[in-house]
Amino acid sequence: MVVLVILRLSLGCHFLYEGTWKVTHPREFTAEPFLTQAKGPTAPLFYGMLPDLDGRKRLNIDTVKITDEKGREKDGLQSAVYVAAWSDQVEQAKRRYKLSDDQVENAEKVLAGYKNVLSDYLTERQAEINAYLKGLDLLDDDRKVRGDDTPTRRQRLWERQETFRAKAKGWLTDLDRWAPRCRPTCGTCWTRTNARRRDGSAPTSTRCAGPVWSRSISW
Repeated sequence: MVVLVILRLSLGCHFLYEGTWKVTHPREFTAEPFLTQAKGPTAPLFYGMLPDLDGRKRLNIDTVKITDEKGREKDGLQSAVYVAAWSDQVEQAKRRYKLSDDQVENAEKVLAGYKNVLSDYLTERQAEINAYLKGLDLLDDDRKVRGDDTPTRRQRLWERQETFRAKAKGWLTDLDRWAPRCRPTCGTCWTRTNARRRDGSAPTSTRCAGPVWSRSISW
């Protein structure tokens, strides 16, 4: 009896630890590989737990005016989702750390640099991304066709879906990973050593003002 109680307590502590770790380390744990394998009538429910699973919002490209390294305006391709999230993090840093005018200017230069890199990346892959999005629309249309719900057809649709997702994963992984790379850049401006509030006191945190941008995006 005692052994069973100890065993149950040990299992409970283990499950509690694992659950707590997943909540406190959201960037290091994801259920995406499990949820994306869902099939059958409940599959859309599981897919809905993964925001912008196919990247339709993140890969929605617009032509806008951006500023190059020399301060000149030019036309560039941008993803509104990424730009909005990055801009929001810069604004949060301004409010939280009371950045000086020089630090604000530097932060804006960092943001402009990311916009230029994003534009170059999307321009290079624009044709492929447009073809991918068009293919997704065709796949959705094929799914709506009634009268041919055979296992063979369902398998073909599944294989097409997985092919599309594999193609988009490379782009989305590249774009989502850009945010952590900004940490050293931010840190040079906003650490306890270098940053100072307008009243002369140091910030209360030594971390970069912006958390991982990709995790703060609302798809």
